[in-house]
Amino acid sequence: MRLNKALGSLFLLASLVFVPSVFAGGGPVEFSVEPNSSLNPGEQYIVHARVYANGPWPTYCKGCYIKLAFQNPQAGDYIAQDSETTNDEGRIYAKVQSKVSGERIIIVDQLRDSSGTKINAGSSVALKYTGESIFIKTPTNLRISQIETTGDPNVRNVHIFWDPVPGATSYTVYKPMGGINFYHTTVDTNLYEMKVNIKSGVFYVAVDARKDGMSSALSSVLTIDLSNEHPNVTTNPTPPPANITARIANQQFVEQYSRQVTVKWGAFDGYPGTFTIYVKATTNKNDWEQKFDGSKGPSATFNLKADQDYHIKVHGCMDKFGTCVDSNILLLPKLQKQENPNPTISPAPSGDNKNVEELNKKVENLQNQLDQSKKTQGVLEQRINDLVNFIKRLFPFFQ
Repeated sequence: MRLNKALGSLFLLASLVFVPSVFAGGGPVEFSVEPNSSLNPGEQYIVHARVYANGPWPTYCKGCYIKLAFQNPQAGDYIAQDSETTNDEGRIYAKVQSKVSGERIIIVDQLRDSSGTKINAGSSVALKYTGESIFIKTPTNLRISQIETTGDPNVRNVHIFWDPVPGATSYTVYKPMGGINFYHTTVDTNLYEMKVNIKSGVFYVAVDARKDGMSSALSSVLTIDLSNEHPNVTTNPTPPPANITARIANQQFVEQYSRQVTVKWGAFDGYPGTFTIYVKATTNKNDWEQKFDGSKGPSATFNLKADQDYHIKVHGCMDKFGTCVDSNILLLPKLQKQENPNPTISPAPSGDNKNVEELNKKVENLQNQLDQSKKTQGVLEQRINDLVNFIKRLFPFFQ
C-alpha cells in the first residue's frame, strides 16, 4: 500500500515537471545534401531545407518565406530554389553550383513566418568542391576596331572587338534595349561584324563568354553611334602589334616512344588570326616540318618522338590585315620516363623482398639464441669450477 502511494506520488511529480519540446525563435532550419560527398567545381548539389516552428515536436513552419545564399559569394555562384515558401511539411529544396574550389557555406539569408514576421536562423550547411575552379571571366574592353564602307553608301560594316577570355569557346552577342538584353547572334572568336545604317540612330551591343554550357557575366555595353558618318567615308583602322609569344604548356607520354605536346600562344594583342605550328629536330639545320595548320588558337596539341630534341615555332597571320609573323623559337628537350614517377608513394614490397625480410628475422633470432646459449654455458662452466674447487678443499687427496 505504501509502495503504491509512493509510486503514485512519483508519477504525479513527473507529470508536473514534464513539458513538450519547444523551439525558440521560430525553430531551426534543418539541412540535408545530395550527394553526401565532394564534387568538382561546376557540378550540382541538391540542398534540402526544412523549417520548424514553435510547438510540440515536430511542428513545421508551413508557408514560411525562406531564401538561401552563399556565404562570401564568388563569381559563377548559382542557387535556384524550387519555391520561396515552404510546403505543408516545412520543406523547400535548391539546386546549387559553385565554380570555385574549396568549402562553400550555404546560409539562410532571409526567413519569415507565414504572417511576415522575421525569424532569426543561424543554420548553415557546408558543401565541398575539389579540383580546379572553372568559372569564366567577363569579356572586357569592348570597342570598335574598324568601320568599312559597303555597296550601300548609307551602310557601314562595323567590326566590334574585345579582349579574348581564356578558355572561352564562343561568345554571345546581345543588343540591350529598354533594360532587356535581346539575343543577337553567337560567334566563335572575339570579333563580330555587323552592318549598321548610319541613318538608323544609335545601337547598343554587349557580349558574354561561353564554355561547356556555362556563361560569364555580361560585358559593359558598347554604344555605336554613326550619325556623324558621311556616305562613302571609310575609317582606316590601326592594325594591332604584329607579335606572337609561344610557350610549352604540357607534354606527356602517350606510347613507349611518343609524347603528346601542347603549345599555347598569345598573338596580335588578342586580334583574331590563323596559325600554323612548325617543328624540326635540333640536328636539322634547315627544314621545318608543318605539324598543325589552320588553328585559330590559342593552343594546339600534337605528337612528337620522345627521344629527340626539337625546335618549335608558331607562324600566324592577322585576319583582315594579312600581316604574318613567326613566334619565338621554343626548345623542347627529349623526354625520359622516370623509374619512380611518384617517390612519395612507396610500392608494396615484392615477394622476393618479403622472403629476404623473413630470412633476416630468422638469422637474427638464431643469433640471439646463440648469444643466450653462450651466456648459459659460461654460467654452467663457472658453477662446475666452483664445485670442483669445493671438493678439493674437502678431500685434499684429490689434488
